[in-house]
Amino acid sequence: MSKTNSAAKLKHVFDDDVFHLVAYGEKNNLLVGFSNGRVANYSYDTENNSLVEEWNTKRHKISCRNLSLTEDNSEFISVGSDCVLKLADTASGRVTSKWIQETASTELSPYSVVEWVEGNNIFATGDDDGCVTIWDRRKSGGVLHSHRDQIDYISSICPFEDRYMVATSGDGTLSILDSRNFKTAVLSEEQDDDLTCGAFTRDNNSKKKFAVGTASGVVTLFTKGDWGDHTDRIVPPIRSNDYSIETMNRAGTDTLYIGGSDGCLRQLNILPNRYEKVIGQHTSKAGVDTADVSENGEFLISASGSELIFWNKGDDSAEFEKAGQDGEEDSDAMNSDESEDDVDSDSDEPTQKSKRNKKLAKAAPKKKAPRTDFFDGL
Repeated sequence: MSKTNSAAKLKHVFDDDVFHLVAYGEKNNLLVGFSNGRVANYSYDTENNSLVEEWNTKRHKISCRNLSLTEDNSEFISVGSDCVLKLADTASGRVTSKWIQETASTELSPYSVVEWVEGNNIFATGDDDGCVTIWDRRKSGGVLHSHRDQIDYISSICPFEDRYMVATSGDGTLSILDSRNFKTAVLSEEQDDDLTCGAFTRDNNSKKKFAVGTASGVVTLFTKGDWGDHTDRIVPPIRSNDYSIETMNRAGTDTLYIGGSDGCLRQLNILPNRYEKVIGQHTSKAGVDTADVSENGEFLISASGSELIFWNKGDDSAEFEKAGQDGEEDSDAMNSDESEDDVDSDSDEPTQKSKRNKKLAKAAPKKKAPRTDFFDGL
């Protein structure tokens, strides 16, 4: 398989590493959180190869780890290593509200992810110790309820059906939470691997799928409503003990964009499961730290370290070739033509050592939380 940067439409190198980015708006805007705690807003023009800074502000004391925009893009929340959440106006960058983590222990746990769940008022955070907290911006103090069912960092929070969410964790479990219900979260079986990211797919099918990226490079598929264990696994696109899935973005109803630790972004088809093409590879060949799809769907935007690239998603990117290149010959699950209803293929061996995104601090081992019964129909 030929790896090429021919699909790169616009490239920019910042002074600091990019930890998170969000593309939004019809005017081609990009919100970026940096390793030095700054947040900046840009407008871009790929035709004229320009990236123009609209505003730039110091938002967090250490690093800005994650960002999330409201439904109307008028406001955004940022979380940082300083254990502070800040709500700000998107147009100006001005802070309108902030919340500081409170804990009875001597050590605070930095937030790793934030995501709006219900409209412009309810949002959820995950931290390095596996705690998922539901917030209401209208409530004094903000916190509605917290869930400590997982024991390692929360790597992603994916909302669905207006009030529910799936949280992936470094402890190898998924948790299913209801923003309106205080009861204990539902946990999947432990997957013997760090779960690094997740995304819903198969939208037009009666059995919607939830895809999960792992530190071993395997993508596992869960069926929505049956969260106990995965139903299928897709082997890594290359043979390497060091390869891991770092980012996952929806490309279409049955396709995903996968960012790997090798700096490559690949398009993955779901059922039949196969990697279809390489969108591009970052110059440093270091891991993809963050990625998003432009508002008009024309570009895949990704960052690796301080390098930002806008990738043209067209057919000019490199397609996968036949067996013998990048481990294609070991792709039974990847090339499966099974229908969704027939998939139940997991003869998993314990996966290799866990990896952790560089922006996440290591959490101390804790006692396992008890498993709970599963919600019906979620």
